[in-house]
Amino acid sequence: MVNSVTKRWTIGLIEYMIIFPIILFIGIYFSTQPLLWAGSLPVLAFLGLLLRTILKSQKRWVYVVITTVIAVSFTFFFNQGWVSYLLLFLVSWVSIYRGVGYGERDLEDLNPYPLLWKTGFPIYIIGYFFYRLLETLNEYLSIISWLGVLMVIISLFISNSLSLRDSTLSKNRKPFVASSIKGKNRFYIFVMVASIALITNFKIVQTFVQQLFILLGNGLLWLTTFFGSDDEGEMSIPPGGMGPLSSFEASEPARFWVLLEKVVFVVMAVGAVIVGIVLLYYAAKNIVSWLKKSFRWLQQFLTNVFHLRPREDDGDYQYIDEKESLVDFTTWGNKKTTQARERFRKLLQSKPNWEELSSAEKVRYVFREFVAEQQKRGYQFKQSETPNEIVQIVSRKEDIDYSPIADLYGKMKYGEQEITEEEAGKVSVLLDRVEKKR
Repeated sequence: MVNSVTKRWTIGLIEYMIIFPIILFIGIYFSTQPLLWAGSLPVLAFLGLLLRTILKSQKRWVYVVITTVIAVSFTFFFNQGWVSYLLLFLVSWVSIYRGVGYGERDLEDLNPYPLLWKTGFPIYIIGYFFYRLLETLNEYLSIISWLGVLMVIISLFISNSLSLRDSTLSKNRKPFVASSIKGKNRFYIFVMVASIALITNFKIVQTFVQQLFILLGNGLLWLTTFFGSDDEGEMSIPPGGMGPLSSFEASEPARFWVLLEKVVFVVMAVGAVIVGIVLLYYAAKNIVSWLKKSFRWLQQFLTNVFHLRPREDDGDYQYIDEKESLVDFTTWGNKKTTQARERFRKLLQSKPNWEELSSAEKVRYVFREFVAEQQKRGYQFKQSETPNEIVQIVSRKEDIDYSPIADLYGKMKYGEQEITEEEAGKVSVLLDRVEKKR
């Protein structure tokens, strides 16, 4: 259970990280302690997950009540007024109940990968410029930047894991992938990330290498002076540890790099504006369908809350055939049975000419009429009953020996023997006796 809870909460943290710029924005303008409030939301989600894990068999309204109580108490410490209280309460309540939802769903269904690309990157790209350009948000820019880098790295690892699963071509929900293959792929990703880090921080690496060479050069000069002859005179090291190799020290950045940085910033700003316009167009185009989906979700949620239906245990999963779930087989079976009876009665109503029937057909007709007559009298046949059993039951009930009907029917159907006209006439007489007792 601990392993399952940990995995679910980790996925929840990734989902929380995707919308963190928005959460922090709300905290900055509406909370007394933005970072503490924003950092507490994952803890609330964890409480919701524990709540669902511990109280497995409770009805949904129990979770709603407990979630509301926790959210009301928690929001009390951070609000700045009624407006901020309502907004912070709503965010806190959603965080807790989101944790409850994570406890209900199958672990394989909790895949944050689509959100990383569709939602996470646009939020961080647009959020970066907001946090950089607005003075109120500027002090939190480093947090957003590092979380954006972390999100990119996590996206690479999750994307690689999903690609390995898809490459197995397995139909299982969780296909097996060898640990050696996973290890190699993760190592390659780590090397790639490290290379990117070195390239993007080349100035720092360059300065470090220069300082290292300066220290080595000064050390060699000191050794040369220490072991050198007296005739050569003492070579004093310039003050401040500066030596002949001091020319390697970092100088002012070149104008080319300053210009390149400005160009990159302008390009990214234009890209952010274009992405914003595309997102606004997409939102305007799909707002009607989103509203319909939101309304259906709210309707389903309220139905689940107020109908007080019992919850299913996490570990008990049952296969449900979707084709079967679309049909009420009880109603369908009753309908088909009624139709079959009607057809059977229609067949019985059109009595054939006795003289035109063969001996075998006469026996079959007599048995069919015999069964139909008993059904009219209210006898309910079972599917497991054989012709012999049916005849024996009716014979005991009416105190008449109808066994010749069953004998000839079995002889005709199973024995594949010829039926004489005399034998067919005997069973015909028995049928007349049945109909006369009507």
